[in-house]
Amino acid sequence: LKIKYCVELFASSATVAATLGRLGFYCIAIDIRFGDDHKLKSSKLRNCILGWVQSKAALAVLAGFVSSSFSTARNMPGGPPPLQDSSHVAGFDDLRPRDAEKVRVGNLFLRWCYKLLRCCLTTKTICVLENPWTSWAWQMKEALPLQRMTEVTFLENRLLPMGDSMAEVDGPLVSSS
Repeated sequence: LKIKYCVELFASSATVAATLGRLGFYCIAIDIRFGDDHKLKSSKLRNCILGWVQSKAALAVLAGFVSSSFSTARNMPGGPPPLQDSSHVAGFDDLRPRDAEKVRVGNLFLRWCYKLLRCCLTTKTICVLENPWTSWAWQMKEALPLQRMTEVTFLENRLLPMGDSMAEVDGPLVSSS
């Protein structure tokens, strides 16, 4: 008996996985909050997840990837110093060490999520990437070819099901199937 499951990455409280579970789907929620073996910084774990998709064990993948380094809110007056702008989408060269690490990790996750999406396109696995509309993530050079693909749809989503209520989110859902 081969079981297919849904994978929620950067799951935080795993509300999407819980909702899908109540609908009868098997789910795997991955987030650092669940322990060290859930660290998506681990290339071993990221490769394992890619293996699930390549073997067609995953029915769907949702990744609401880390957006703190891609936030355009940092470019507003009176806030913390910006990490990027439209000419330096991958981050400024002269950032403080802590901010440079935040940008490095954000870029790592984003590039891996785009790789994951391309893998899902190959295997015809449903894939949803979520991040705010205003995020610099969608302006990264890796995102541009995806925006031209007919198999990829960018949707503005204001609501995601969270149990018996709806939670508001502000971001595009990049979807493939």
